[in-house]
Amino acid sequence: MNYIIENAEVKYPRIDKTYKFDTTENRSVPCDPLDDKWPKELPFPFKKTDDGRYEGKVTFKGAYGKEVTNKPKQYDGANKELPDDFQLTTGSTANFSVTLVPYNMATTGVSLRLRAVQVT
Repeated sequence: MNYIIENAEVKYPRIDKTYKFDTTENRSVPCDPLDDKWPKELPFPFKKTDDGRYEGKVTFKGAYGKEVTNKPKQYDGANKELPDDFQLTTGSTANFSVTLVPYNMATTGVSLRLRAVQVT
């Protein structure tokens, strides 16, 4: 199921390449998509803010098993594709195209996978 999230504020984006959080450096650092550095469990990614909006952190895996994922396409406000090395910045406003993927493994849930970003 595809869904569009419109007019969202961007915070701490890392979608130009794959990253992992390095506890030694206490920051996100670039990594290979096939690095096995993802946590076993992720906390519920959304919380309600005082003004009634939802804020969340979403992890975009560099690979599922041995299959490397495609990074999201990025477009400007006129739908022109942005360069491959474009880095989205905190405070930007954007529309997001996401796919909802249900899963039933050790637990059940819905994964939200980012497909494209339009910086508005």
